Amino acid sequence: MGVLPIQHTGETPVLRCGLGILPIQHTGETPVLRCGWGILPISLDEPEAQATLGHPAHFAGGQGYNRIGATLMAIVRTRKRKVSEEEFMRLPDNGRKYELVNGEVVEVPAGIRHDALVMRIGVVLHPYTHSRGVLCGSSAGYRLNSGNVRSPDVSFILNERLPEGKPPIGFAEFAPDLAIEILSPSEDASELLRKIAEYFESGAKQVWVVDPDARRITIYRSPVDVQIFVEGDIIENNELLPDFRCRVSELLGE
Repeated sequence: MGVLPIQHTGETPVLRCGLGILPIQHTGETPVLRCGWGILPISLDEPEAQATLGHPAHFAGGQGYNRIGATLMAIVRTRKRKVSEEEFMRLPDNGRKYELVNGEVVEVPAGIRHDALVMRIGVVLHPYTHSRGVLCGSSAGYRLNSGNVRSPDVSFILNERLPEGKPPIGFAEFAPDLAIEILSPSEDASELLRKIAEYFESGAKQVWVVDPDARRITIYRSPVDVQIFVEGDIIENNELLPDFRCRVSELLGE
């Protein structure tokens, strides 16, 4: 059948060929073509928006799909479409954490330990924040100057920065005064540094990076003003939280 372009009918990419107009659908995480041969999986590759169809002996992934004495292999190369903020807001609540980065939905590493630590930090900080602003969990999204929507694990916004004194219903149009990121084993160091820089570019006053494995908390007051607190240290005299005094071990759990 040769090389065929991938087209869009509304929001659905389609393949126009001798078999007709075949919608490219998703079954779980696998894109498929539905046609007279049945449901055929396809492999995705970038960056060209085209499909190569033929009749070799087996599918690229190693599985054969014999239909009417032949096997149809589809290798689809498709250009990623940027996700809008409206689509990002409609993502299902499946227990995973996502951010919108460069128009793509990026899954942020998390897990039970991670989420339990988010809750613990929130409980410890709440008495020092409730009268001074709004303390948020990892579902709060912040639209930063870069255009990315970031969701720190814990964040705090001072009252004077809240529009009309109330928390925004959707994304905030600025970075929180305090953003707290909890490291996961699979965390990408360069992406973390990029995220920290974006927070400060968009008005953050502090970023805390919590490392539960190394048992330490790194407080950034700017990308170059950094203070490291380890197991027995006490975090106190903080400009954002003047009355806050807490051992690192209390924040991380004994």
